[in-house]
Amino acid sequence: MEGNTWEKKNRTTQNRVMSYKLRVIDRYSQISPNFAVRNIKVFVRMEKKTVLITGASSGIGEGCARKFAMNGYRLILNGRNVEKLTAVKRELETEYRADVCLLPFDVRDRGAAKAALDSLPEEWKAIDILINNAGLVIGVDKEHEGNPDEWDIVLDTNIKALLAMTRLVVPGMVERGRGHVINMGSIAGDYAYPGGSVYCASKASRKRRCQTACASTLWILPYG
Repeated sequence: MEGNTWEKKNRTTQNRVMSYKLRVIDRYSQISPNFAVRNIKVFVRMEKKTVLITGASSGIGEGCARKFAMNGYRLILNGRNVEKLTAVKRELETEYRADVCLLPFDVRDRGAAKAALDSLPEEWKAIDILINNAGLVIGVDKEHEGNPDEWDIVLDTNIKALLAMTRLVVPGMVERGRGHVINMGSIAGDYAYPGGSVYCASKASRKRRCQTACASTLWILPYG
């Protein structure tokens, strides 16, 4: 029992030290973008982890890619617009010397998603962090005047694609005994707005799905 207590305290201390180091890097990288690149090995001694980000060609997805690149992670970037993805890749490689792999496909296409992941080089297949960021909203029509085809696009992207990507990636995490999944939500999942019935429902579904997934799978993965 004493040994277990000591191990827990030691692990807690290590986590606090790691958190402090990352905060230092983040603080100074805001002043000098190249600070993290020059000092990441000094502050953080860890293996390079691999992050897969969907919808990474712009917006929040691109911002996530930039933050992870700044902190020394390897990036797998997904999106539909190859030109935009290539521009993001080039910028991250130049500014942060990041290792970046592109996987352009539509997340609604499960076959394309599986084929893309299967095509990854062996050294890129062990994904440590999955960020389900891809999402969209179409139209603000009243529900009784809405376009069912647009509803399909929203629901297929915001809900079914998230489930499919998680289904493809998480088994590897479970097998390796480590991994993290980050699902981007929206305040629309808690507060509705006029004309947003389908989009708000999709975001509320994401939130409930996260809670259910935690209850279902969190116990499978050991700490870390």
